[in-house]
Amino acid sequence: MMSDDVQVILGSSLPQRTNVKGKSNEKGKSSSGINSYFMPRTTPGAQPTLKSVLQSKEARERCDLAISKWMIDVCLPFNVVTSPYYQPMIDAIASMGAGYKGLGVWNLHDIGKLDEVNQVVVQAAKITKFIYNHCFALHLMRKYTGGREILRPAPTRFATNFIALQSILAQKDPLRAMVTSREWTSSAYARGNKAKNFVDYVLNTGFWKDCANIVKLTEPIIRLLRIVDSEDKPTLGFLFAAFHKAKNEMIKRFQRKKKVVEPHLKILDNRWDNQLLKNIHAVGYWFNPSYQYDTNEMAKHKSCSSGVLDVFERYAHNNQELDDQLTKEMMMFKNAEGDFGRRFAINTHHTIMPSNINPY
Repeated sequence: MMSDDVQVILGSSLPQRTNVKGKSNEKGKSSSGINSYFMPRTTPGAQPTLKSVLQSKEARERCDLAISKWMIDVCLPFNVVTSPYYQPMIDAIASMGAGYKGLGVWNLHDIGKLDEVNQVVVQAAKITKFIYNHCFALHLMRKYTGGREILRPAPTRFATNFIALQSILAQKDPLRAMVTSREWTSSAYARGNKAKNFVDYVLNTGFWKDCANIVKLTEPIIRLLRIVDSEDKPTLGFLFAAFHKAKNEMIKRFQRKKKVVEPHLKILDNRWDNQLLKNIHAVGYWFNPSYQYDTNEMAKHKSCSSGVLDVFERYAHNNQELDDQLTKEMMMFKNAEGDFGRRFAINTHHTIMPSNINPY
């Protein structure tokens, strides 16, 4: 038999059925249905929706903070959020879910994975680790280098590692002079196994040869990275030429050692073709006055005009009228017709950035 308490609870929580023969105060059929047996989502204590959990106030604040930190780190003005492409970008990232790895302008990760590069970086790290972990070795190093420091390779920062190799290569002779000096050989600090291994690394001719090769290979890329990170001028109109210049310089430095440079060039080409939207950069290059009106420069990259046309075809969406207009203006720019042929425009080819030509 059911208790009075249970009857009260059921009676107060479940909707009452209306007798078919009875009269109802409401017109038409009752709208109770199955939903009436559940508390509405606005009721305190009701189960929240999945969207409301994922987009809680705390979660939104964390997301906003992450975006703000990135904008501050790369010195972006906050008004970039007014761009019509800002929200579509956010939506596209959200649709990929957690763990999506965004595109990078450049990445030396693949080069750092090459065995010959990794071995040199590891050995350089052992040299610098020993020096900076032992006071006497650090004192003596600073004496022989004239107070100059050596950058230490980091386990995950690949661009930093190549700069660190430049740093240690610059101190090759002082380090070799240090470990063969009487101050070092007569010291008690030089008798331990770690110290002996350190000396072997410093006097290893093969290490310094490999280090020099890697530095010669990566110097053009480091300069390219500096162009990308520069705050002085936009990179879209300059990265195309800078990339090919860096690549050609690498080939020139190893004309007699093609096997050494080939794996690195393959990595660069893969990055350029698959990640860096080369056609967009080709457009930036082609419409850069400092390149377009330099006959010798454009002769080096005749194929970039195909990239320009590819972009036109992609974004014109088979609109014949738009195709004709783009082609017409493209030829006007190439031939310096109309305003492009004005004295002011001609005189500023190399002094004003393409993005600043239109003052409006």
